[in-house]
Amino acid sequence: MISRKSWWILICINLVMIVLMTLSGSPLKNKATPDGIINLELAEDSAAVQNTLNVWSNDISQEKDLLNVARENTYLDFLFLACYTALFYFACKHLGNSFIKGSLAERACKVMAVIAILAGVLDLVENGGMLLYLKSEVTRDVVRITHAASLAKWLLVVLMVIFIPLMFIYRSLIAKNSGFRRN
Repeated sequence: MISRKSWWILICINLVMIVLMTLSGSPLKNKATPDGIINLELAEDSAAVQNTLNVWSNDISQEKDLLNVARENTYLDFLFLACYTALFYFACKHLGNSFIKGSLAERACKVMAVIAILAGVLDLVENGGMLLYLKSEVTRDVVRITHAASLAKWLLVVLMVIFIPLMFIYRSLIAKNSGFRRN
């Protein structure tokens, strides 16, 4: 499957991307948008989207054009979503391969590998919606789709962040029992 060295590289790439995303999005955080780009991702209606965009376009305290910062952060997120999707997918596949074929744990890992890909696809939809917002194309349907994709993505990402460590713990607890095979 994936070598130990490849795992570390994939983990390090994701950590670097988290730092880059945080740094590139930090100018977007202020009193009106304390969560930065996430305020735009999770905006529930056209008014919330427009309010966020207005705050960023009227912020003169920054040296940068904040709408452009949001655009660049969204473009960077396309790279990040590929990285975290790969990490989640390969972690689930690796874990699944370590359990007895047909076991509940193996099947759960297979399902979660598909869910990892679904989270990435939802992030693509979310990013597309945000880029439309930044082009002043804020329609009710775009907001609904973007908001739903964002909520679903965040739910699946949280699920992955909980599932993967729990499965590693479970695997280590049953390592001496019959429900586990070593790779």
